[in-house]
Amino acid sequence: MNSWIARLSHRSIRGLLAGGIVALAVLGLKAAFDGAAAGSRYRIVFFGDSITEQAEYRRGFISLLRAQLPAMPDGRRPLLIGAGRSGNRVPDLERRLERDVLARKPDEVVIFIGINDVWHSLRGSGTPLPDYETGLRRLIERIKAQGVTVTLCTPTAIGEQAGGANPLDIQLDEYSDAVRRIAAAEGLVVVDLRKAFCERINAADEGVQPTADAARPPLTNDGVHLSAAGNALVADQLLEHFEARAAEAR
Repeated sequence: MNSWIARLSHRSIRGLLAGGIVALAVLGLKAAFDGAAAGSRYRIVFFGDSITEQAEYRRGFISLLRAQLPAMPDGRRPLLIGAGRSGNRVPDLERRLERDVLARKPDEVVIFIGINDVWHSLRGSGTPLPDYETGLRRLIERIKAQGVTVTLCTPTAIGEQAGGANPLDIQLDEYSDAVRRIAAAEGLVVVDLRKAFCERINAADEGVQPTADAARPPLTNDGVHLSAAGNALVADQLLEHFEARAAEAR
């Protein structure tokens, strides 16, 4: 009887050990698979100022894109990462590029900067246009050196009066032209948010009043920071960009 119990105990122990090894192997494979799956995400960092910082709020354009953006052409699911910071200008982005962007190992960086470079000129702390261009070129060079795709956005609006009546419209158009020139020279895609915002603001021919009144949902809350409508417009423009890329890859 004792020898039978001993044999049974040995068999049970061996069975338990074998089962445990199998279970551990399964868990190990699952962990490895999950890790590989996480590592296979297409990482997009949105790099900018407070407009980008707020884009991760509910109804912000990054949050909207998270719910809409399809898989990338190579099948990877997108992972959207916000890297906006209030008050930032091009020189600020240069200082924190390594820590806040490159350290996150992105596949693509969307640069959306320029509002503060223009707006802060009213208090003497803007970025002169030549410095804006040079700094933006340096950012692009450093990002591309890591084998990362760069997408540029033109700045949106500082005020919502139609017909170029906002005090900084001419300057903002000059900085937007600089972004377009750099994109053309570097062979980059530019998401022309400035054009989209001006068209929406001036859309009187579509039955919308060309002023920021009750007849048209305002695109900003304060002339600069995006409202729900403004975030939706930015999300739509960026979504068109990603969908166009997917279509070209088919």
